[in-house]
Order: sequence, then structure tokens, then C-alpha cells
Amino acid sequence: MIFTTLVSLLALAAAAAAAPLQPQELVVISPQIISPAEGDCWPSGSTQMVVWDTSKIPPEYMHNHGMILLGHPTTTYDSEGHRTTNENLNISCPLATDFEIGTGKTNVTIPVGTKSGPGYTVVLFGDRRVFTLYSYFLLTPYQWQHVPQVRDYSSEPREPRVPVK
Repeated sequence: MIFTTLVSLLALAAAAAAAPLQPQELVVISPQIISPAEGDCWPSGSTQMVVWDTSKIPPEYMHNHGMILLGHPTTTYDSEGHRTTNENLNISCPLATDFEIGTGKTNVTIPVGTKSGPGYTVVLFGDRRVFTLYSYFLLTPYQWQHVPQVRDYSSEPREPRVPVK
């Protein structure tokens, strides 16, 4: 009995020592996203610029580094009608990392092969605080950039072929 009491007291002491001494403040800053704007179309494989408003970011956070993820939110309902939204963030392939939040913009490349369709979003995370940006846009199929022009010979008259002797 004394042994279990001592073990319980040690466990409580360890838990109390691990607790933070002061409450930790979580600052969420949600600057307005400027680009992509709702209705924009970005081809997969293309390089685009994500732009956000920096006017509401406190000066002490301007040099924080950020990461941008591509998301494709979906909403499902369980049998009781409760709604669940999943952002489906592609954390394994960030669109951009290690840029300063205060710049208000960074280039991203949409991975080739990303499924096309509406309802995509980008989310910006800061290194010390959480930043979020949402703007739904359309991803279109991959576009070849420098496709050579192919001449259409189907409507031109053809010379009769003469066998070579």
C-alpha cells in the first residue's frame, strides 16, 4: 500500500513538473489572401504567385518563416447528420517553405498530376504562430508550355504516289 502511494505521488509530481508555468498564448493571424482569388484557374505543373495582405501582421512576426500547403476541402455527414470538414492538406508535398511572412508573396509550383477540379485552397502556416489563408480556386489539367505547332495536312491536296523503279 505504501509502495502504490509513493508511485502515485511520484507520478503526480512528474505531471505537475511537466505542466507549463504560464498559459501559452496561441496567436492566429488571418491575413486576407489576394491571389489566388476565387474563380482563378491554375494549371497543374504551373508556377503561380500566392499573395496575401501583410497590413494586419504585427511587426514582431514579419520575419517569421512560412510554409504553404495545397488543400482540397471536403465535407461529409455521418448517419446522425453531423457535419465533418476535412481540409485534405497535402503535407507530404508543401508548395513553398522557408520564406518570410512579411514579404506578402511567394511563388509556388502546383505538382504535375494533381487532380483537376474546383474547390482547391492554399493554407499559409508561420513558424511560431498559426497563419491561415483560404481562397477557393480551380485546378485545371497540366498544360504543355512549348508545344510545337503541328501542321494539319488533312485538307491539303495530295500528290499521287508514283512507285520508284
